[in-house]
Amino acid sequence: SMELGLERASALFGLLSYTRPTIHVAGTNGKGSVTTLIEHVLIASGLSIGKFTSPHFIDVHDCISINGVPLSPTIYAKHQDRVKRFSDDHQIGATNFELLTACALSAFEDAAVQVVVLEVGMGGRLDATNALPDERMLISAIASISLDHQTFLGSSISEIAHEKAGIIRQGGIVVLGDQTPMSEEDVLRSVAASATERDARLVRSRPLVVRPWLDEFDGTKLPWDIENIDEQPSLHHPIMISSFNDDGTGKTLPGRLRLAGEHQLSNAGLAYTVLATLRASKPSLFGHLTDQHVVDGFSNARWPGRLSWITVSLPLSRFREYPVDCEAVSPSQRLSLLVDGAHNAGSAQALSAYLSTLPMFNEPPRTFILALSFSPPKRPVDVLGELLRPRDRVALVQFGPVEGMPWVSNVPHDEMKRVARNLIGPSGEIWEAPDADVSAMEQSRVLHDALQWARSKGSFGILAGSLYLVSDLYRLLRTCE
Repeated sequence: SMELGLERASALFGLLSYTRPTIHVAGTNGKGSVTTLIEHVLIASGLSIGKFTSPHFIDVHDCISINGVPLSPTIYAKHQDRVKRFSDDHQIGATNFELLTACALSAFEDAAVQVVVLEVGMGGRLDATNALPDERMLISAIASISLDHQTFLGSSISEIAHEKAGIIRQGGIVVLGDQTPMSEEDVLRSVAASATERDARLVRSRPLVVRPWLDEFDGTKLPWDIENIDEQPSLHHPIMISSFNDDGTGKTLPGRLRLAGEHQLSNAGLAYTVLATLRASKPSLFGHLTDQHVVDGFSNARWPGRLSWITVSLPLSRFREYPVDCEAVSPSQRLSLLVDGAHNAGSAQALSAYLSTLPMFNEPPRTFILALSFSPPKRPVDVLGELLRPRDRVALVQFGPVEGMPWVSNVPHDEMKRVARNLIGPSGEIWEAPDADVSAMEQSRVLHDALQWARSKGSFGILAGSLYLVSDLYRLLRTCE
């Protein structure tokens, strides 16, 4: 089971002699993107950076990176053994997530990184990442807040915002990101109250502004091309970035954001405000930041599995009866897949908004491959209702076991099927495995069959509903390389 609380983590972290200056990022949606954007700008500036995100993506150790490179299995094992020994020797009984967080902190301290960017696992107030002492925290940042994990965090936006605001430190600084119109008032009230209680300074961020496409800066705007799917202009936001050297006249400079989706403008705005605030408040560490560092960092930032495009050549090699030269696979065997970890109503709304901007997905029938994690009181219709329309086509699959998170499970197949059918109507189509309850070893075969089915419906598809399903896809493709 999942156990929130700071007592075990505080005891464990106290044994690590952790001294790294740390940026702490919370939020329901977008905190991983904000973390990644901050990381890339700071790397572009020449600082050595440690980053910890949650959950892991493909392998459990890839959530810990130094200068953009995930820990190797050997280095991860070294620090995992160390923190596990501390927990056992001192009878702390740390949970899997607490051990993982401690492993990250141990690795960052060992590498003597100059700054750590730390993403909250869940909530904030009682999350293991919040067990670090105030003097280690440079700044707190809170991204978009919506309903999710209500069993642990509360049933209302105000209650959840209170939990997220638990990362605000005494006398510190908190930057609050852009919120949806429905949640803005409740979130601001809760965060402002927590900031006042801790005598902290509250800073608001605003989304970055999109500018016209400039051929001299952005290059030639290419038409849609399945052979060049990752370079489509619709995947790039041409943006205006406020200058650090603004003299009050509103000086800006052109930049480009490679993270797709309009919601990323809010995430980038939060990341920029965090960096600008640190530059002003901590000049000894961040005074060297320049406008070009922001331009380069935002342009280089990637966040796999979040509105990412993958072109799959089918059938995959491990399922072929004979070897095939991947370069020789005809276009009729290629599936261009938009993958996204959208798993709650807020992220599903963001995905739906993005689909509406793409020529191949703005009208049904669209082809989806979907799975959802079981997390009451969140209902499947809360997510699927934002994505599916009448006449859509849906492959219902299940993700496999999640390493280190044995409590994670799929929404029952029959419930998914009932909700999907109600949304797509009688003219929609549902694909399902002959046996819905397959073993973990057979799940890769089911996912492959779903990909083949999706390709039979056209050249484009969408895989979403759970980051765990996205991770399964990336693992499947890796084994087929």
